[in-house]
Parts: sequence; C-alpha cells; structure tokens
Amino acid sequence: MDDHAAAEHPGPRPSAPPRTVEAGSTSSAADEDRAGRVILRTVYGGPTPQDGIIEEVARIRRVLRDEPFSYDLDLVLMIGGDVTPGSGPSGLRSPRVSLARRTATAQVHVTRDDANHAPDPVAFLRTTVHEALVQLVARVAARDPEVDAAAEREGLSSLVADDPAA
Repeated sequence: MDDHAAAEHPGPRPSAPPRTVEAGSTSSAADEDRAGRVILRTVYGGPTPQDGIIEEVARIRRVLRDEPFSYDLDLVLMIGGDVTPGSGPSGLRSPRVSLARRTATAQVHVTRDDANHAPDPVAFLRTTVHEALVQLVARVAARDPEVDAAAEREGLSSLVADDPAA
C-alpha cells in the first residue's frame, strides 16, 4: 500500500485496545462491563480566575482519570469570573441519571463571590467538586441498586486527600 492509500485508510487506532466479542454476546453486554469515568468540562466566567484554579482543575482531572466508576459522571464545571460571576450558591445543579446510557450528568457552579471569600479558593474548588460528585453518585445509587455507593465514594476520596500533589 502506498503512502497516499495508507493516509486514506489508516486502520484501527493504535491507542484503542483490541476488542473481541464472543459468539452470541451483544455489544450492549460488553458495554455494561466497562468502567465509567469522570468527564470534566470547564467553563470559566472571565479572563482572570483565582490563583491556582486552572491548575487545580487539571489536578482533579489527573487524580480521577484512572478511577473506575459504575457510570460515566459527566460534569460541566462553571467557574465564575469577571464576565459571568455566577449566581446562587456554589454546588451541584441540574443532575440527571440515564440508566440506559449508564451516564450521570450535572453542572457544578463555583461562583466568583464564594471562591473569593473562601480562605483557600483552590481547596474550596476541590471540596465543591468532591461534594457534587458524591451527590451525583448518591443519585445514581438511588436509581440503580447494583451501584455500590460506598465504593464509588471511596474512589472520590482522593480528591480531598491531604496531599494536594496527588
């Protein structure tokens, strides 16, 4: 195969693990056995977030990257700033659980005023995200009795561990 043909048909992605499905099984059965993960998308409300906030969001992603969960926990983290300070209290908003998709989604708001008045804005962000994820896991466990909420909370405990460099 020449270079042009290889570029048009690159084949399977090398990062994707090979997937085998036994005869008689369905892809939905294979999907049920997969581990969920935390998906964190961030929206900043202005050009100047508090010191350390951007780095802390990256740390949260890194800490939770390899933690397995029963469901995908998809969060939109909205951090208030100069342009959009945020309103109402900081915390979980609009939680939804889809049993069929094995996904839980929500928004986590961190208002500018709450972060600015916290003695440690980075710790406040970490605690707010942790509490929101714990609440989301509780909602999942309330809807799906097979979910072990205690084990899920244990996977989240690294967020609020004493060592912030974890």
